[in-house]
Amino acid sequence: MQGVFSLSVDYAANREGGSTDLALVPSLNALMFLLRTFGFAQVMVVPPDPGDYEQFSRGARVIVYGAKP
Repeated sequence: MQGVFSLSVDYAANREGGSTDLALVPSLNALMFLLRTFGFAQVMVVPPDPGDYEQFSRGARVIVYGAKP
């Protein structure tokens, strides 16, 4: 197993919501695996800077960088 997906309620009617009322959300391991499988040669989690939004600081949200050759 390379990771998991969660099925989460989303809010399509809200500005910050997605396009449907359900969202398929990958775990970090699943996302990293998929990016490498799709041909991204460089995949990394961007570390948070001091003073970043608290969800980034504690790892609840991440920014992932990927580059293809």
